[in-house]
Amino acid sequence: MGLFEGLSGESKVGGLLSSALDLLLAGLLWLVCCLPVLTIGPASAALYYTVVKCVRRGRGHTLRSFFHSFRVNLKPGLLLWLLCLVWFGASLAAFWGVSLLSLEGVWGTVLYYAARLLPLPLVLALPWLFSYLSRFENTLANTLRFVWYLTARQIGRTLLLLVISGLTLALVWLFPALLPLLPGLCCLLQSLVIEPVLKRYTSAETDGDAWYNE
Repeated sequence: MGLFEGLSGESKVGGLLSSALDLLLAGLLWLVCCLPVLTIGPASAALYYTVVKCVRRGRGHTLRSFFHSFRVNLKPGLLLWLLCLVWFGASLAAFWGVSLLSLEGVWGTVLYYAARLLPLPLVLALPWLFSYLSRFENTLANTLRFVWYLTARQIGRTLLLLVISGLTLALVWLFPALLPLLPGLCCLLQSLVIEPVLKRYTSAETDGDAWYNE
């Protein structure tokens, strides 16, 4: 039964326990599938898909749902994540380059902070990117175009997603033992912010995934 499906009494306790176990399993699957690094993209899409479907909607099996989404989104997820790695790499190179030049004056200050802020647009877009990938099929260019649109158009939600990610990282730093549970919990909280937006763009006749619109 889903986490938000109006349980009561003993069934509520059982449902919350089941949801917590699903979150834990989804988070563990995500951690394992992220180990090769290059697979972080499809793993993140699979985590979002599984949390929304199995935890929030109480549909399907966590293990099967995760690997179904991982398989479906493997190719586009790899490509998108490779682009992200290139962006992060270029940002790091720009920061090192500006630091080595040791420029002074106004332009030196401007270039220094511009280099430091270069990864920020991508960091802001990441939650939208992999949640969108988990639900929609599109070309790479159209996916990126629409994700940037959502990131800017929903700037309030985007900043809230950033806060949730930041708090999650802080908890990992302070309480490493919570690491297995935190990816699923972070994804659950972010889905509360993201889902009202994505549902506006989801067809009412989604093949095999009618739970998207619930």
